[in-house]
Amino acid sequence: MINMQNQNIWVWWLGVILDHGIVAPVGYWPVILFNRLNDYVERAEWGGEIINQQNLGRHTTIEMGSGYMPDSGHGKAAYMRNLEVALSANVFKPLEDLFVRSTHPDYYR
Repeated sequence: MINMQNQNIWVWWLGVILDHGIVAPVGYWPVILFNRLNDYVERAEWGGEIINQQNLGRHTTIEMGSGYMPDSGHGKAAYMRNLEVALSANVFKPLEDLFVRSTHPDYYR
């Protein structure tokens, strides 16, 4: 998502990166919906999925990530912090007992 001005209204745009780095807009939200980000964030990015299309072959060799495991520490492994769930308008609850799951954790080293 990218925070952009659109006709004198600030919005968060969601886009999908296509071939050759071209970004196709998907939609947007008014910044007021993300008012806790407005003073700190200019851009937020996430996502990614790798699919192995060789049914009987080995796992894909497509690279994703830094190659460091989560316990490698700041500056090496990606992480998220201060995650909250929106219960209703302006009512947030910190995530507790978050369960992280991976079907093949050894693939993500």
